[in-house]
Amino acid sequence: MDLYTLIIIITVLALAVFSVLIIENGRITKKEKSEFLATNVIIALAAISECVGVYLSGNEEVPSWVLYIVKALDYIFSPLIGGAMIYTLRKDDKKDKVTPWLFLANAIFQVICIFPGWMINVDEHNRYSHGVLYPVYIAFYLGVIILFTVKMFLYGRAFRKQNRISLYATVLFILLGVAIQEIMGLRISYLTITFGAVMMFIHRLEFFQLTLDDTISDQKVKLDQDALTGTLSRFAYNDEIDKYSEEIPLDFAAFLIDIDGLKRTNDLFGHVAGDEMICGVASCIVSVFEDRGKVFRIGGDEFVIFTKASEEEIPLLISKLKEKASSWKGEIAKSLSFSVGYALSKDYVGLSVEELVREADKSMYQQKEQYYRISGHERRTR
Repeated sequence: MDLYTLIIIITVLALAVFSVLIIENGRITKKEKSEFLATNVIIALAAISECVGVYLSGNEEVPSWVLYIVKALDYIFSPLIGGAMIYTLRKDDKKDKVTPWLFLANAIFQVICIFPGWMINVDEHNRYSHGVLYPVYIAFYLGVIILFTVKMFLYGRAFRKQNRISLYATVLFILLGVAIQEIMGLRISYLTITFGAVMMFIHRLEFFQLTLDDTISDQKVKLDQDALTGTLSRFAYNDEIDKYSEEIPLDFAAFLIDIDGLKRTNDLFGHVAGDEMICGVASCIVSVFEDRGKVFRIGGDEFVIFTKASEEEIPLLISKLKEKASSWKGEIAKSLSFSVGYALSKDYVGLSVEELVREADKSMYQQKEQYYRISGHERRTR
């Protein structure tokens, strides 16, 4: 077995293993899998066609028409590889209506050239040589290489700068393999194309992962932010609690704030007024705590604040909150009131953050009871 035969065998085996990896991959769609697998089949057919053509040339026991057909298949599949690679790496659903027709035209051209021998000549010893129209094929082949190179460099612009280098190196690696075969006569192009196809597949997965990461990041921002008030959400609150699973600072303070009379406002003026009150409370809290803590809306009208505060600072912070509330006035709801509870970690050593919030809730509940007692409103909800 000579080196060339070994290269073709390795190429076909590598494509077979690569195809298994594609089939097993769970990140890409069935359509994408079929496109990558089709590309592998085209590479394999082109490599086999070239190999068979090389071994049939000079074999007088084989009819010359077989050699004509084999070389026609070689000239059909070889440039089609570039088209297939371009197609699989597209990032959108825009259909290229021109390029497929060019490859179809080449296939028809190659079939037509079989009969008059325009693409190859076969002598009495069954050896082939290039025909009069072979330069037309070379021009088309070079056009495909140029198109492939341009498309790959444009495709690389979607990647971060450090990711482009490896992509462009892959393109150059493929082009080098093709150039070595065409210029030096060493038949290694299909092996380098196969390696390049694997690298392109990796980059396609990388692009998929980058897109997925961006989507997840956008979704997390939406999940972290409360849509109504712009404060942090219940989702972000749960994440924040996890951060204190190991240790809670001794100057840690948890506040729990609940709007007074929200149910009555909703009943009298509608939920638009209630939403106005919720946003009003959020703005009051943020104006006091935005530079020193995190504000979460954990329920309809319940807010939790995590901050650092001493026992002496607590009355001042609550006073600022009440001052902000007293000066607030909405378009529908004309006044704003809320109950505040808090718990300091130094007063409840050993408790978790969730337990501290429950202690703050108990403290807030006492204020809430006092509000309903003084206002005379029926306490149907908190």
